[in-house]
Amino acid sequence: MVKQMQKLPEMIEVKLNGSPDLVMKTYIVQKRTELTCLYLSTLVNKKLVDELVISGILTPYQTLEDKQEPMDWLLSAFKQAEIKKVNGLESCMKELLEGQCLVVPPGLDAVSIDVRQQEQRSVTEPDTEAVVRDPREGFVEDWPRNISLIRKRLKSEKLVIEMMTIGLPRPKIQKPFFFG
Repeated sequence: MVKQMQKLPEMIEVKLNGSPDLVMKTYIVQKRTELTCLYLSTLVNKKLVDELVISGILTPYQTLEDKQEPMDWLLSAFKQAEIKKVNGLESCMKELLEGQCLVVPPGLDAVSIDVRQQEQRSVTEPDTEAVVRDPREGFVEDWPRNISLIRKRLKSEKLVIEMMTIGLPRPKIQKPFFFG
């Protein structure tokens, strides 16, 4: 029995240990070419992903011709974005961990599109943990921002994020409903 070769998106998912902030969406372009969009939700601007990447795939500037290679079409499909061609798993991982969005046609190449998140709120130095050197950033209320802070410093696929519930889930409280 011949083992089927893994696709690049599957290889990236394995490298990141199924991280909860890895987003993979697959689209069929003109009923013939499968494209997979990958990004780390904690590092990208989701509005830019929708405006530049998803709209570029679904409503491109030009149609994919019958004899045209999907990679050539992709490089011309995103005119308003900063894009580049990326070859191989390691290069794709580097781009992904820097906050880029990858659009992957069949094969081991991808297109990297710059959709990095700009800080929305400044992260200030914690009052209880004064440091003399190093970055003066502290964790905040929401977990995606905290993961983003860690991913910006540790650009490695060896960082494993696992979601779990600790303690008992809160029961849903029903509000009384009165007739009359």
